[in-house]
Amino acid sequence: MCSSGSRPFSRSATSSVARDRPCTPRFRDAFANTGLILNARMVGGGEEVLQILSELGNPGMKLILVSYCADTEEQKRLYEGGKSLI
Repeated sequence: MCSSGSRPFSRSATSSVARDRPCTPRFRDAFANTGLILNARMVGGGEEVLQILSELGNPGMKLILVSYCADTEEQKRLYEGGKSLI
């Protein structure tokens, strides 16, 4: 766990490429309504990342998403699609 001023946050990697999918609900349940910010790094195809992001979605979740797609157009689509899920 890290701290940025008065706001604590945690850094975690999550995607089916980096880790098994079952960790997604564990992150969502652990961080929801805590005031902690989950810094999620996701690597994979845009559709895969959007699916995981939708699984992480929770009204009580504070989330920073850092993603990487090899194709710049796919990264742009991911950015636009992700804005509607957060």
